[in-house]
Amino acid sequence: MKRTALVALIGTLLLTACGGDKPADNTTTTSTNNTTQTLRIATEGAYAPFNYTNNDSSLAGFDVDIANALCAKMAVTCEINAQDWDGIIPALKTGKFDAIVSAMSVTLNAPNR
Repeated sequence: MKRTALVALIGTLLLTACGGDKPADNTTTTSTNNTTQTLRIATEGAYAPFNYTNNDSSLAGFDVDIANALCAKMAVTCEINAQDWDGIIPALKTGKFDAIVSAMSVTLNAPNR
């Protein structure tokens, strides 16, 4: 139970802390308001039950549920994409994604980035 709460907290913190400096630039016109933002979210898609890819190539799991709930609360369109683990942070840094929703942990041996 504590581990699940910790993973949820880390995922939420990553979403807020790694959102980037620029707003999402994908917009579409709607009838109720003039623009709807799209939040581009990365997750690995290979760490069940937190994130995994179904047989039909759709993403599912706890992280995907959290991402969809956050997008609903923010009233934005949610675009969730699978990204290999080694490229997830570089993709965020280059602006391919606006946020990462995935469990991460800090290790003392990891290089400073």
